[in-house]
Amino acid sequence: MKTLRNWLAVLVLGVVLPVLVMEAATRIVAPQDLSGSWLVSGPYGQTLNKAGGTARHQFNDTVVHYRFNKWHQRGAEPVPGGKKVLVLGDSFTFGWLIDEQDTYVTKLQRRADEVFGKGVFQFLNGATGGWSPADFVLYLESFGDVVKPDLVVPFLSVANMHRAEALGILKLKNPTGYELEVLDQSQHRFMVKKLVRSLPGYQWLLEHSHLLQLVRTGLLKVKLWSAHNYNVKKSPPQSATAAPESTAAPESKEREYRRFARAMFMRMKAWCDDRGVALAVMSTGWPYEFLKTHNYPWLGEEITAAGLEFLDLTPNVAGKIGKDLAPYEIPVDRHPNAKGADLIAKAAWEKLYPVLVRLKPGV
Repeated sequence: MKTLRNWLAVLVLGVVLPVLVMEAATRIVAPQDLSGSWLVSGPYGQTLNKAGGTARHQFNDTVVHYRFNKWHQRGAEPVPGGKKVLVLGDSFTFGWLIDEQDTYVTKLQRRADEVFGKGVFQFLNGATGGWSPADFVLYLESFGDVVKPDLVVPFLSVANMHRAEALGILKLKNPTGYELEVLDQSQHRFMVKKLVRSLPGYQWLLEHSHLLQLVRTGLLKVKLWSAHNYNVKKSPPQSATAAPESTAAPESKEREYRRFARAMFMRMKAWCDDRGVALAVMSTGWPYEFLKTHNYPWLGEEITAAGLEFLDLTPNVAGKIGKDLAPYEIPVDRHPNAKGADLIAKAAWEKLYPVLVRLKPGV
């Protein structure tokens, strides 16, 4: 018994007490944003929201709590009945750092309830931060037959094609066609993350321990730094006498992006057509002056070429915001705030209303 007490004393003095001291020091000297983890790996290795539960997200003084349903969507569990409207998108559509009631998906739900009656339509927020059209395709093919939507509404945002390419799961089978192949990455991605996230108490500690957040942030920075240096080393050195790069390279890249974009929307359309599901593709209409190189002015043309109507919100969103984004975005973070989400919701409703009318039971 005495030996056991001695071991406990050593454990407390040698491990627990130093950790508590470091925790207290971190809270005083370098307080952290206490955000939990809500991302998991999907069937092909793609990123998904977790299925069920909640997560705390903090950015400076802003704290938001997200909730998730069994289909990896933000919001409550779906209820039986009504036409299901599956909304797909990235962090803008997800409602990054804004309350669930302020997302434009929730605002569209409230408007539909007012116009058509409560329960006629059920909006499901299937968006995840960092998603692209490739993730939309993978979500539909992984969960669409379980969700059983009547209408799919993908919202396009910034860096869509760059993200789709970087995901590395959907690829064109050949450079001249529009057929896509799926490269299953589930055995190669997030293995360490899966192990760490499965540790008992890890999620709770993320939302309560400044010390753990400091360590986590540091490891992420090291990972990004290592990846950057690896890519730099892989890049061939530029000769001082090398001829200037021709314009053929970016033109070729644009053709590749355009073909890839059309192929993804063709695949979404095929999935929906096979099941009699309506599909309405929208842009958020957000002004992206700070990321001009990640805009795709030709994207609407490729969506149309895929046999779909492109509902562009730019005139009623960017056109109304003008040059002063500050009232509509979260400072520093630059995602839409509640006012910005409200502007997108109103513009989206104008475009979406005729589609819902055609879907309404009895029409």
